[in-house]
Amino acid sequence: MAERRDPEGDSRSDLSRQSVYLSSNSAPKGTLHAHQLNQWLSLALTLIVIGLIPWTTFLGLTLPARYQAHHWDLLWTGFDVALIAVLAYTAWAAWFRRQVMVATAIVAATMLFCDAWFDVVTSFGTGSEAITLTTAFVCEIPLGIFFVWLSGRIMAGNVEAFHKLAKLPGPPPAVSKAPILFSLLQRVKEEIGQYASSDESSDKHHRDLA
Repeated sequence: MAERRDPEGDSRSDLSRQSVYLSSNSAPKGTLHAHQLNQWLSLALTLIVIGLIPWTTFLGLTLPARYQAHHWDLLWTGFDVALIAVLAYTAWAAWFRRQVMVATAIVAATMLFCDAWFDVVTSFGTGSEAITLTTAFVCEIPLGIFFVWLSGRIMAGNVEAFHKLAKLPGPPPAVSKAPILFSLLQRVKEEIGQYASSDESSDKHHRDLA
């Protein structure tokens, strides 16, 4: 006998997946703790941002234009060693197509932008100004922009793949509007499980009546 499918149940499951996917504020019991942690993290970061505004203003008004720094060689050597390590790890992740490349690409881009910023700003009015401007705008900044694009492309691919696997209707959302996938997956499973239990109970009731 062919397996009987319930079109109404399938449509309810599709609607459930769609509603869970689009309503990122809802959180069932299994993800409530993580949802609360995200809210606390958001609140803490907001407070930090608010606190940094007056602090940055204070620094801009009080810091001297010229300052003799100690351990200048250690500062830049240590930074470059860290940058080499991040780029090497990103190269490994790219070769083996690892998911961690999203994080390493963002870290590499951030470090490249910082490297360009400090090199250019500290070289103004010196003999190395032309060299630092060239390396910044020819190498560091373009490579950093590429890494930002790469991480965004990987995240967009993940959202698109999840969208297809979950059989969600319509086009996948933009990365900035997509919920965190691992918590969303748990929510989709719970919603579909609830509908599956409801369908089983309904089938059992019909069999008892028959």
